[in-house]
Amino acid sequence: MASCMHPACALCLFLLLLRVLARTSPLQLGVHSSSRNPVLTIGTALTLNYEDADYDNSQQMLNAWTIAVELMNREAGGVVIGGQKHEIRLIIDDDSSNATAPDTASLLLGPWSDQRVDDLIASGATTDKVIVTDAPGDYSSKSNVFSFRENLYLKILSMFLQSIAGKASSLAVLQEPGWEMHCDGLASLIGPLGLNVVYTGTIQTDSSDGSFETTLGNMASASPDAVLACTGTAGAKRFLLESKALGASGFFPEAIFFPAAHLPHLHNLVNMAGLDATYAVGINCFLDHGIPLSFYANYSRSRFIEEYRYKYFTRPGRAAAHAFTALELMLQAVKVADNMSASHVQAALQTLQSQTIIGLIDFNTGALGETCSLVQIQPFDTSLSLVWPDSIKETSLVYPARAWAVRNCTFGLNQYFRYGFADDMSSCIRCPTNAAASWSQTDQVRVCVTCPPGTTYVEWEPDQSECH
Repeated sequence: MASCMHPACALCLFLLLLRVLARTSPLQLGVHSSSRNPVLTIGTALTLNYEDADYDNSQQMLNAWTIAVELMNREAGGVVIGGQKHEIRLIIDDDSSNATAPDTASLLLGPWSDQRVDDLIASGATTDKVIVTDAPGDYSSKSNVFSFRENLYLKILSMFLQSIAGKASSLAVLQEPGWEMHCDGLASLIGPLGLNVVYTGTIQTDSSDGSFETTLGNMASASPDAVLACTGTAGAKRFLLESKALGASGFFPEAIFFPAAHLPHLHNLVNMAGLDATYAVGINCFLDHGIPLSFYANYSRSRFIEEYRYKYFTRPGRAAAHAFTALELMLQAVKVADNMSASHVQAALQTLQSQTIIGLIDFNTGALGETCSLVQIQPFDTSLSLVWPDSIKETSLVYPARAWAVRNCTFGLNQYFRYGFADDMSSCIRCPTNAAASWSQTDQVRVCVTCPPGTTYVEWEPDQSECH
């Protein structure tokens, strides 16, 4: 009988075994069999099939919960309920085929996507269970579901609107299917800030029927001061490139905000669009500073990042941060209720205010603390800088942003680049012969300067020159 000893074959068999075990036996985190302490059991359903589209995010969540459960059991002794420490057990079912709720848990952490949470609810096994999730679905009719991602979206929108309040008066809204939730709640925020929506449009990133260009043309005709573009990274890139190609001078408002663009997405946007991404504004809701958390005062997001990178050799992403936050909120509600029954925890969540790894979350008012920031792609070298709020900003928001016609005069990294503003600062030009561009630190632009006496004008390649 032939046997397979090749490493690749062994790996395949190992992965197959993992999949079989995942489907038949729930994964358990925390609580050793030798433990004599009472146990708080929390359940969840994650996509454990590595071929599934949600697997990467699910793996981040599993990593974050592993760190959290180990930390709380090891260093905090679990959670105190009724004056007695309870160790934490997390039971994870595989939802690759269908989402189910672990029978032994009355408290549940939601899966990654709103569709998975919907499947969990539709299974009929959660009516007497509390679910804490970051999924952005509409759960207003589900009294046992608590979603905190909506808190984040509202806060992010509010930050951008506050940063341009008093400067801009009109706003255009661009939405891509699948990303619209980042614009939800806008109507409740703009009135007090003196902003008016003058255009709303929908785009499809991969469309080839001219509708994308038509939408941008209609938006440009409305002449908004600022644009709120609720799109993915690919949609953001196409928006910028199509805007640049629009008409003789292109279309670039005084501010463009991509609320779905967290730091990794902004880095990708710079890689994809280069200088064309300059002045775009995104978001960072996962800062490294050491704000302590509610459930364990000696722990901060800085330490979480450090431990995650040490354990998994990569930086935690949004899915990891949100998973950690969901568990924090659940445990804080248990602590406030001083009871682990679903009804008591649900009542505590209704008015819960808790500091978390992504900021202050308040289920009562929907508030989020000033732990997020706006990040702008800088004109000098396409680096990313914090520009809002004022208390932690690295530099001021560039407003109004420079139009396409003068972009060549705002790039400072290449000292030999031949473009600069003319003497009267009225137009960005290719510096004439016997003049080279010099960076003005005061105005943050390039300026054409005639070569002074005693220097020699040198030109190489069409757009490189200097006086030396």
